Amino acid sequence: DDVKLAVGVNYSISKGVIDKDHGANPPIQIDVVGKSADDVANNIMNRLPKNSSEGSIVVLVGLSGTGKGTTVKKLQAMLPKVITWSNGNAFRSLTHLIATEVGKDKLTAEDVTPALVKAAVEKLSFEQFTDKGETTFDVVIDKTTRVANIQNTTLKTPLISCNVPTVAEQTQGEVILFARKAVEILTHHGFNVILEGRAQTLNYIPTEYRFELVMPDVKLLGQRRAAQRIVAHALHNLKADATDEEVAEALKAAAEA
Repeated sequence: DDVKLAVGVNYSISKGVIDKDHGANPPIQIDVVGKSADDVANNIMNRLPKNSSEGSIVVLVGLSGTGKGTTVKKLQAMLPKVITWSNGNAFRSLTHLIATEVGKDKLTAEDVTPALVKAAVEKLSFEQFTDKGETTFDVVIDKTTRVANIQNTTLKTPLISCNVPTVAEQTQGEVILFARKAVEILTHHGFNVILEGRAQTLNYIPTEYRFELVMPDVKLLGQRRAAQRIVAHALHNLKADATDEEVAEALKAAAEA
């Protein structure tokens, strides 16, 4: 995934869509060894502005197994007016538009021409709505279709799923710029936006609140990943009212699997 992502980013740089120099400030590193998810989240919260009329953009990067996903959940519970941004719907929307235009079940890189990408990007917008009295925002296709209304139907079909990697490799830069504009709109309206993922793309999101979760000892990182997999496997086989003995037995079975 990292290699494919790097290829896509470099391709966007070669097209002139984004600059090679992203200009991102170095992330604040947080050593997660010996710290709970609450400790890590509180460390981040203490560095964010208090009582600001505008929201903050919080970028969180780090290797798999350092606890990014858990930290994001903690921050979601702590921050007011919080939104977690993902580029997924933007990539799926572009794939939908391009695949529909090309009319093929399986796209190749040659099918995703610069002209098609430009036309598809121009059909995407990020707009404000009022839902049940609350201000919300959504990606919109062709000024008519809200992505929220098709994200679990049209955008989850096999046609989209099998072609997203091809389209994503050709449109990394365009989606980065779309995301940058969207999160700026959200923070202007007072939302706190969390972006969690890989530095290759998130470096292009301007913010002073950029954090990297680190674990200096690589062996510990491997052990933590293994423990996470064991616990996940054990939980899958446990009932909500499992006894301590049943939990211990499930963990033992998962470790030996």
